[in-house]
Amino acid sequence: MSNQANIEAFEAQLKAAGCQQILDRVYGPNEFVGLHAHDFSARAIVTEGEVLISCNEVAKLYQVGDIFEIAAGQPHTEQYGPHGATYRVGRMFA
Repeated sequence: MSNQANIEAFEAQLKAAGCQQILDRVYGPNEFVGLHAHDFSARAIVTEGEVLISCNEVAKLYQVGDIFEIAAGQPHTEQYGPHGATYRVGRMFA
């Protein structure tokens, strides 16, 4: 399955799950987002580049095609790779 087909299938899953927002997020090379939390749950697929997400003192690298989830209220940091990153994300508000 092509990357575009994976993205389309992922978006269909987000819609079926009832996500209220689906959008693309773009971050620049080596961009860092310090410790923060969101008032929504997020499920995303990386479409370009890479991002290192740290939660509860555990860091995990996500690359093209990888899916990650962050629960509402979960403190985390985001470190984007040398080429930045883009991901399609579904947001579900409580």
